Amino acid sequence: MILITRPTSEAKKLKSLLGTYGYKSHINSLSSITQINKKINFTKGYVILVTSLRATNIIIKSKLLNKEKKFIVIGSSSRDKLKKLGFENILYCAHSSKELVDFFKIKFKKINKEKKLKGIEYFTGSITTESLITNLEDHINLPIKKNIVYNTKFINSFRPSTKKLLTSGKIEICLIFSQQNAKKFLNLIQKTKLSERIKNVKFLTLSPNISSVIKKGGYKKVSNSKLPTLNSLLDKLHKINML
Repeated sequence: MILITRPTSEAKKLKSLLGTYGYKSHINSLSSITQINKKINFTKGYVILVTSLRATNIIIKSKLLNKEKKFIVIGSSSRDKLKKLGFENILYCAHSSKELVDFFKIKFKKINKEKKLKGIEYFTGSITTESLITNLEDHINLPIKKNIVYNTKFINSFRPSTKKLLTSGKIEICLIFSQQNAKKFLNLIQKTKLSERIKNVKFLTLSPNISSVIKKGGYKKVSNSKLPTLNSLLDKLHKINML
């Protein structure tokens, strides 16, 4: 059985999708997402930076966002969503935070000279990796505005049904989608004293950075998808399931 740790709405869609492939799965969302109900303003001359599809979905609902706005994104899902809605000024699409930093380090100076940008407007959630902004600031000479458009709240304990499945060894694969969820999962495992019970669980994550969090927790059966996308994750899952 596969344990899905994504927020409920996303987890239900994934559970349904996994079911079409014949996988049995169990949902225990480690966090819940709430959109911050406020008017979103966009700064003239600034390029928009989004590193998650969740943030992308929130800002495109704003009536103040025009189709001429320039974007830099992480993830083909965000890029494709924007293009489908008519946003064509996507300056760059990275597949990971590392690739994004490399872009700013190597290619951004030339693009900035051509586009004459005034700054970067970063739309994200309440739980974000500060090292990303620090890395960007090291390579660019533009102001970066951080706008939080959704809140993330973590759970305090596993559901009883989840504890039962983990204790009985019925959970064979655990899917982890962020570094924050990886840390929360390990914290709950320690809290419930289930470390020994789950030593044979295979962890599948979206990126090497997420996998490193799990490995530092002492677990060795950890792998990640080639790209931080759901399709790539599913490809890796199929391979793991055949082992």
